[in-house]
Amino acid sequence: MRVSHWQGEAALAPGLGLFRGHSGDNRAHRHWAHQISLALDGTIEFNVDDIEYCGAGFLIPAGIKHRQLEANVFSVYVDPTSSFLDGLNIPLSHSAAIHTLSEASIQELVSLFPADCPLSECLARFFKAFETESSRQQADPKLTLVLAALNKAVEDNATIDREQLARICHLSPSRFSHWFSQKTGMPLRSYRKWLRLIKALEAAVLTRSLSHAAVDAGFSDQSHFTRAVSEAFGVSPTDIL
Repeated sequence: MRVSHWQGEAALAPGLGLFRGHSGDNRAHRHWAHQISLALDGTIEFNVDDIEYCGAGFLIPAGIKHRQLEANVFSVYVDPTSSFLDGLNIPLSHSAAIHTLSEASIQELVSLFPADCPLSECLARFFKAFETESSRQQADPKLTLVLAALNKAVEDNATIDREQLARICHLSPSRFSHWFSQKTGMPLRSYRKWLRLIKALEAAVLTRSLSHAAVDAGFSDQSHFTRAVSEAFGVSPTDIL
C-alpha cells in the first residue's frame, strides 16, 4: 500500500502552530493542543473512537485521541494554556468531543489566514492584532508565574516538582494539581511532557539531530522521544522533519 506523506507549508510561534497543505498518513494519536482543521477543498474526515466525522471544519479539543484522514487542509494548533481561541473567536466546550465548526467560524479563519498569504506573514499579523486585544485583558497572575517557572525548567533541562509549583500559588500540592488541571484542561505531568516534546522538536529542526534534541529535552534516548512523538502526532520525528 502506498504511504502518503505530509506536504505543505508550516509556521510556528510560542503557543500556536499552523499547517496548510496535504495531510498524509498518520496513526491514531493524542496531543495536548487544541486542533482546528478546515478542508481546503471538499470535506475533511476524522476518526474518533471508531466514529467517522466528515465536514468542512472541526475543532478537536486537546487530549482527544483521533486520526486525520488524507485531505488538503488548513490546521491551527493552539496551546491550551493560551487564550488564542478567543482571538480566533472559536468557543471551546469542555465536553470531551469533537466539535463541528460553524460557517461563521470557518469564514473568520479564512479571513485571518487567506490562502494567498504566506503562513509566516499571516501568523505575524495575527499576533500583532491579538497582542493589541489581549493587552486589555488581565491574565491570571498565578498561572502566569507557574507557566513561566515550568517553561524555564524545561528550557534549562532542570527539575521543578509539584511542591515547588504549589508554593508559588500558596496552595497545597493536592489542591494545586486540581487547580492546574482546572486552569489548563490537562494534568501537570501531561503538560510538562508536552513542553519537553515541543522543545525537542524545535531543537531537532534547528540541529537536524534527533538524538541530541531528545537528550537535551530530557528524554532518556531517541527511542523514548520517537515513541512520544508517535503518541502525540501519529507520525515519526523523521516525518515531521
